[in-house]
Amino acid sequence: MLYKDLALSENHVAKLQDTGYFIAPFLDDHEIQALKDIFAAEVGSFQQGIFFTAAYNDVESKFRIREAILALLSEKMSKFLPGFYISAALFIAKSAHSNNGTLALHQDYSMVDHSKHLALNAWFPLIDVDGNNGCLCAVPRSHRVAGIRAASLNPTPYDDMLPSLESEYAVKYPMRAGEMMLFDQRVLHGSGENNTDTPRIALQITMLPVGLPMRYYYWNKNQPNRINAYEVGMDVHLKLPISVQVDDPTQYGLTLIESTDFAVKQVSREDLAELGIVPVS
Repeated sequence: MLYKDLALSENHVAKLQDTGYFIAPFLDDHEIQALKDIFAAEVGSFQQGIFFTAAYNDVESKFRIREAILALLSEKMSKFLPGFYISAALFIAKSAHSNNGTLALHQDYSMVDHSKHLALNAWFPLIDVDGNNGCLCAVPRSHRVAGIRAASLNPTPYDDMLPSLESEYAVKYPMRAGEMMLFDQRVLHGSGENNTDTPRIALQITMLPVGLPMRYYYWNKNQPNRINAYEVGMDVHLKLPISVQVDDPTQYGLTLIESTDFAVKQVSREDLAELGIVPVS
C-alpha cells in the first residue's frame, strides 16, 4: 500500500506525500487519562532523562502495555486509517527537568520494504508540549532521502549532514495533549529536553498494512555490504534487543526473508535541495 491507496482525506494524503507527516486531533480526555493510567500501572517512576518502554527489561510488562493500548485504540485507529493495523506500541517519557533527555534526529527502525509499502508512525503527547518540554521536531520531506534503517544502526545517507539537519532544517511542532502526528516511518525526527516540573509522557504506535508481516532489518558491521530482512511476529518483537549488534537474529525466532546488497552514499545540501529539503533557519 502506497500514498495513493490511503483511505484518508485528500488534504491528509497530500501532506503525508509532501512533508511526510501531518498533525490532527485524535485522543479524547478519557483516552488520554486511560493511557496515563496504563503508564502509571506498568512503569510508575523512571530514571532521570528519557525512558522507552521498548527498552524495558520486563517483557511481560511490555506485552501488557501493548495489549492495553490495542484494547483502547485498535478499533479507533483502524477506522481512521482503514487497511492498517497496530504492529507496535510504546511509551516515550522524559523526566521533569531532564538533563540527558534529548532525542537526536533519527529515523525509526524500518518495519517494511519502503520501496513497496508504507509504514506509518503515530505520536501522541499526553500533555501539551512545546519547545520547553520536548515536543517533536521533524525535517520536512526527509522521507524522500531516507532508506532502510536497521535495528543494529546501519550507516545512513544523512549521517554527515545530521548536525546541519538538526540546526537548520528541523522544525519544532508544539501540540496539544491528545493530538496526533502521523508520519512516514522514514521521516527524520527527534525532541529536546523537558525543562518543566511535569514529566512528559507520549505514546507512539506503528501502523502497517493489514496482512503484511512486520520486518526487522539487521546490518552486521562485519559484513557491511549486506543487509538482512527478517519476518518477526508481534510477540517476538517485544523480546528483540534494539540498537545493538546481533550476530544471529534467528536465535530470537526470526525468519530470514532476504539478504540484499547494501551501500550508502552521503547526501549533500545540493542533493537535499533537489528533493525539496531546504533550511528553515
